[in-house]
Amino acid sequence: MNTKVKKIINFVLLSSIFFSSEVKAENFYMALDVFNSSVEHMYNPKTPANGNVGYNTPSLKAKSDDTYGVGVGVGYRLNLDAIYLAPELFYDYIDSKSNDPFCANGEDVYSNQDRINLNYRFGGKLNLGLNIFNKLDLYVNYGLSYVDYDINWNGATKVSRGHLKDSDIIGGGISYNFSENIAVRAAYDRQNLNLRYIHSFLSLKTTLETYRLGLVYKF
Repeated sequence: MNTKVKKIINFVLLSSIFFSSEVKAENFYMALDVFNSSVEHMYNPKTPANGNVGYNTPSLKAKSDDTYGVGVGVGYRLNLDAIYLAPELFYDYIDSKSNDPFCANGEDVYSNQDRINLNYRFGGKLNLGLNIFNKLDLYVNYGLSYVDYDINWNGATKVSRGHLKDSDIIGGGISYNFSENIAVRAAYDRQNLNLRYIHSFLSLKTTLETYRLGLVYKF
């Protein structure tokens, strides 16, 4: 079974747990997050079939300026004494823009017209947490996320292959329960992507990290 099929199965399983489980009122929640995102792209050089070694340049990096985004999530929490499970579906508006490292004249020297955009992402994840003194929660999570992206040269020519890329997402955080209904949370997550150009021999190894602060309302 290939990796992509496994990722799809993971996403389907998370979604089926979310929609098929008996949801009690006190376990259902909604979340609103604001986050700072950091994106790094590494050009992955490879000589094309026609032998044009001009493409086989040393690895070049590009890092986006830190940007701020907003995310929403819905899920439910299943308490197992001090341990809990919380499947969650989410959507993040990222709006991250970077220069394209492939079009660099040298490290950290780029054309302003050659851009890589990460627009938004959506997916599902499973939170595994530990409750401490009924107020504080520590948790880790794992899931699958689809990222919408595009790569443009000269400000207009689209050179990305497709527009959605899926990969694993992993993270963790801490939350504090102010009351039975209100909590705040701080979290971090990381996602690695392999973004493809329409030229089959070009690709980018991309790392997306977010640092998050959110408000949770429990029904």
